[in-house]
Amino acid sequence: MCLYRALARRIGGERNFSRSSPSSPGMGREQRFERIESVSIHFTPDDWISLRQALSFSLFTGKEITIESSLLEDNPFYHPVLNDFGRFLLSHNLGVLTVKDTIHFEPHPVKGISFEFEADSWTPLSEVFLLLLPALSHADFRSSLVFSGVTHAPFSYPPNFVQETFLGALELIGFYAHVSLKKFGYYGSGGGVVNARVYPVEQREGEVSIKSVPEILGGRVYISKMSIDIARREKELLMHELDLDDRLVSIIEVRNAEGMGNVVQVFARHTVPVIYSKTIIADFTGDSADNLFDSSLRDLAGEVRDLLESGMLPLHLLQEIIPYLMLSGRDISPLIRHNAILEKTVELTEKLIG
Repeated sequence: MCLYRALARRIGGERNFSRSSPSSPGMGREQRFERIESVSIHFTPDDWISLRQALSFSLFTGKEITIESSLLEDNPFYHPVLNDFGRFLLSHNLGVLTVKDTIHFEPHPVKGISFEFEADSWTPLSEVFLLLLPALSHADFRSSLVFSGVTHAPFSYPPNFVQETFLGALELIGFYAHVSLKKFGYYGSGGGVVNARVYPVEQREGEVSIKSVPEILGGRVYISKMSIDIARREKELLMHELDLDDRLVSIIEVRNAEGMGNVVQVFARHTVPVIYSKTIIADFTGDSADNLFDSSLRDLAGEVRDLLESGMLPLHLLQEIIPYLMLSGRDISPLIRHNAILEKTVELTEKLIG
């Protein structure tokens, strides 16, 4: 797509965030840790969650880390995200991130209680929030965050997934945070606004059940500055693919949005509310665009059918919550059995927090 070619053109050279920077706004009791030896980890391609988690838990533990990965060569749209990670961390005196042939991060103690950041128009704000969450949840104070940038991107989670699904699962084991969407901002346009609060972790006896009897609650089509006919087509296709009644699928025309965009979501009941979401970005029109919308919706419906057939929480959600389960002392053996991706997540987490 032209969008990705344009993105590739604006990515160039290495990023080195090594200048001095002012202290973060708002000071609190800093997170205590001892600087230890550098940890070198090699990542397999196409594993962005693991790469982000490595940086996230490096910040939490204070462990300096070097990451070797071919991920950036194969997926250039992650470059702006790492670029913004580096800008944010440096501007709030949280560490120095260098992206060359390898990715190197030297974390600093977390001192801030209030964070503001304007991200690039290619950086999903959910990724910045997830980067910070382990460190902020183990601080002795409540943290507040105000971010502007991309709220809906094809390769990241929308704010309502983070709030309802991801944080809904973490709340069961004592991790408390809140994320609220104030303005839509689509991938390539930015300009969206998300507010968040993170509270100190607490002891809690709850458990996350990975298997249940799920139920589809309905669907929703968001459309911004695009033809409403697209939303109607998507609604009909979603109803057909998932055998949903007309009353269960709604169309919302979003006026408080930066840029044009389209998001389709399906809501399901499980141990926690599960939100499946597709953000569809098209910078062309005609039959090719129709094919893109149709294939994206069929992929979404396929993921929902997998949930209904297996009864298991989505793999990407399990990969995100496993480190928090380990931090809280939960037994994770039932989750990772015979799953190579989750076993690697455990291995990474043990290396970083062990």
